[in-house]
Amino acid sequence: MFRTAITLGVMGLMIPTFGFSATLTMQPSGKEIEKVAIAKTAVTSIDGRSANLSLAGAGIRKKTLFNVKVYVAQLLVDQIDKYTRNEDQALDSTNQMGSVAVHLTFLRNVGAEDVMNAYLDSLDANDVDTKSEEVKAFLNAVKKGGDAPEGKSMAIVGERLANGSELVTYESPTGAVTTIQGKAGFVRSILSIWLGEMTDSHLEDLKKDLVKGVQ
Repeated sequence: MFRTAITLGVMGLMIPTFGFSATLTMQPSGKEIEKVAIAKTAVTSIDGRSANLSLAGAGIRKKTLFNVKVYVAQLLVDQIDKYTRNEDQALDSTNQMGSVAVHLTFLRNVGAEDVMNAYLDSLDANDVDTKSEEVKAFLNAVKKGGDAPEGKSMAIVGERLANGSELVTYESPTGAVTTIQGKAGFVRSILSIWLGEMTDSHLEDLKKDLVKGVQ
């Protein structure tokens, strides 16, 4: 669901590049965060459907303890002109999007269960029904998708289809792809992890970066 950002050492230089992914092909902007290439645009490819996305924002997720850098997050949307750059309104503005994606490149090794539990905490903070079948299926896909090693990426693509159904596709760091169908609001619920109520000050900082965009 992405082109994974990796680094190659050439004559002592660290050169960011993009690899291949099953669901999201990202085109670089020439900008970097922590030597991770930041996209300008991307194209989704899921079960024969495709969408053109533009970068809405990017930033670093840190953990409160010792300010450890965990991952670089990139948010991409298909209607950038409708994305509201206001922290209280950004999440709701994504309701107007047909396709959105969150791409994470990890800066340290993180276990699959730790990733899942972090998502679960955020969903709880946003009053999302984590007992619903679609949310349970999403969290299970994250857990079963395996650990997130340093330098590897994962991504989540949300789609609102013409028939009213909503899909969330998760691609794990190993390239395993799982698509989950849910009721109206499913995509917004998953996006609340990064754009909703935050569980700590560092997530608030990341949200600010995703809202204001890359300068």
